[in-house]
Amino acid sequence: MDNSASEVVLLIITLFNTVLSAMPDQDTFYDMTDALEKQGMQRCTQFFLNRKPVEPDLV
Repeated sequence: MDNSASEVVLLIITLFNTVLSAMPDQDTFYDMTDALEKQGMQRCTQFFLNRKPVEPDLV
């Protein structure tokens, strides 16, 4: 993966973490993570973690 793609993935992960950390309560947090899971976030995460060579910035 080229540097620009890695940077985009890193920015997306940062965005998700920022949004999730701002959730006002635990129920909303879990509702949001469930919605992300239904949209395939786990599969997307595994795709980038299983790429060879592994990008150290993504781990």
